Amino acid sequence: MAPALSDFQPQPALQTSAAAQAAIGDGLVKEAQAFADELAAWRHDLHRMPKLGNDLPQTSAYIQARLNEMDIPFSTLVDGSCVVGLVGAGAVVSRKLV
Repeated sequence: MAPALSDFQPQPALQTSAAAQAAIGDGLVKEAQAFADELAAWRHDLHRMPKLGNDLPQTSAYIQARLNEMDIPFSTLVDGSCVVGLVGAGAVVSRKLV
């Protein structure tokens, strides 16, 4: 059973200290910088795929494969053409639904 659209609503952020937020932020920036070349390659791959309207089977499969590689749970909507990765609190909601 697919999650309801209401399951994808933003969840309240967990409260963390300023020091923890700074450490998380610094870590995310470093991770994003290391990931930048791979993201650029993904963008190039996606732009090589033919698309017609909202019929996106190759694009959807590509995104699903990348999310699977990163162990990020996801749901698909609109006949599989819409892929919603579930991170943070969204991932917790998803696991409760299964």
